[in-house]
Amino acid sequence: MAMMTILLLLSAALVLGNAKPLQEANDVDQLLAFEAKGVAELHELQQVQEEEQQVQEEEQEVQEEVQEEEQEVQEEEQEVQEEEQEVQEEVGVESRSLCPSGWTKYGSRCLMFVRGPSTWIEAERYCVHFGANLASVHNSQEYHFLQELVRSHTNGFPGTWIGGSDAVYNKIWLWSDGSRFDYHGWNPGEPSNNNRERCLEMNFGVHKRWNNKPCHYTLPSICSKRLC
Repeated sequence: MAMMTILLLLSAALVLGNAKPLQEANDVDQLLAFEAKGVAELHELQQVQEEEQQVQEEEQEVQEEVQEEEQEVQEEEQEVQEEEQEVQEEVGVESRSLCPSGWTKYGSRCLMFVRGPSTWIEAERYCVHFGANLASVHNSQEYHFLQELVRSHTNGFPGTWIGGSDAVYNKIWLWSDGSRFDYHGWNPGEPSNNNRERCLEMNFGVHKRWNNKPCHYTLPSICSKRLC
């Protein structure tokens, strides 16, 4: 009986002795698992922060692009305003000393806006009466000057006859003063090559460009003659 008791005590001691290392091992495993979970969560948080940073950078780039585009638009608008101001000054200030009364000097030419509407042929004949022709246009600056001349007399941009026509040769546009047809200011889709539309109207459509129009329509006109 005593022997049995001793054996039981020894067995209990062995069990207790082995339990402590097992508990310590379990504690270590739990600690490692907790650390691994913390590392994973930290990594996930870093990824989220990086993504947020990337989104912020992309938004900043978009804002900068928008600001650059707005700046470009403002600069273009400023340039247009300056050009319009220059044209207005030329119309209002250009000396008329070498041109007859009622005519406006532009470069080496005298220009006259004729408010009364007439057909293209009638307008050309009226200009010839003054030793002039319907105006020709050879660059964008000249065209803007003609537009400003019309505006200064009408406070608007009504359709107006100038000297272009393809009445002599179909689809071959010529100026009535005999100068080269070396500049084109056609409205989109024009000339429409309609055989009944052989004369040139300026200030047409939304863009205020050129249009081929039936010559029997009546419009204001611009005469032009060279200085002697």
